[in-house]
Amino acid sequence: MYPYLKKLGEDHVEKFYVKPHHYGIFQKAILRALKVTLKEELTPDILQTWERVLAYVFTAMRNNESSDSEDLLCDLCQRNRPIFLVEGDNSILRMQEKFMPDFLKQLKQDFIENKPYLKLLRIKANFIHPCDCPHKVFHTYCATANIVRTQRIYCTVCGGYY
Repeated sequence: MYPYLKKLGEDHVEKFYVKPHHYGIFQKAILRALKVTLKEELTPDILQTWERVLAYVFTAMRNNESSDSEDLLCDLCQRNRPIFLVEGDNSILRMQEKFMPDFLKQLKQDFIENKPYLKLLRIKANFIHPCDCPHKVFHTYCATANIVRTQRIYCTVCGGYY
């Protein structure tokens, strides 16, 4: 199945001009559709199975691509460059929440509440693969903020530690 998926990925790049970040967006859309459609019938085990299947499929499809950072989007903030929260800068306050992913909504609330951990974050925009899921890409800034916020240091999909 892997060679078929790899070829499918090559076809998507050549014929449909699919970029690396499109896979993550599509994966999130599928998972959201499952949650909305199945509601309480979507058990944690079923959701985790879908996450693993989609991770495998999209990893195989992306295997032929170079990871050019200008095409990458952080899986947490859904941006090419992170929004740095620094004193005196209120750019996140001007953003409309209906267009923000959950991670940025949480960061915005922490900024409003002046959470002390925000002062400890180093301003870095480089991308990292935080776990064993090759399809996951985070900014170091967003990954650090997420770990501090959630107190979780492992991936819920692959079980790998950040």
